[in-house]
Amino acid sequence: MCDTTVSGDRVHCYGTGSASESSHLPVHLKSQFIMNGVCVIWRGWLDLQRLDGAGRLDFDEDRARIEDQLLREQIEQYNQRLREIEDRQRQYQEERERQAEAEAEVVEGLLTLTEGTNRGGGGAGAGPGSGAGGGGQDGACGGVSGVDWL
Repeated sequence: MCDTTVSGDRVHCYGTGSASESSHLPVHLKSQFIMNGVCVIWRGWLDLQRLDGAGRLDFDEDRARIEDQLLREQIEQYNQRLREIEDRQRQYQEERERQAEAEAEVVEGLLTLTEGTNRGGGGAGAGPGSGAGGGGQDGACGGVSGVDWL
């Protein structure tokens, strides 16, 4: 019915019978695909009249190498992106820490300044409660010690 020869990855079928027999010739197929994460080649034949046939799966080493390289490149791109995000987060955090330190210095400077004016830089009788009976409304706050007026 069919003389089959194999050359490389191709299977060839040559008819040897009459024209009526050639309609019963099997169709030989080869298909590359990924099945359950494994690169395979399906090689087989189908009888088109009976719609049956046979085939086999072979590991496709060449395609597996290509897919492996593509996967490694994609993972490297993801890792690079993660490194960039981590760098930006670190820079943002460092900037926030510098800003917090600068604000703390300003607050400390203001506290130092206000403490310096409250300890004797204000002058005699300069504000409410600075002397006995001086300042406040109707003497309500006069003479109260321990009250700091800003």
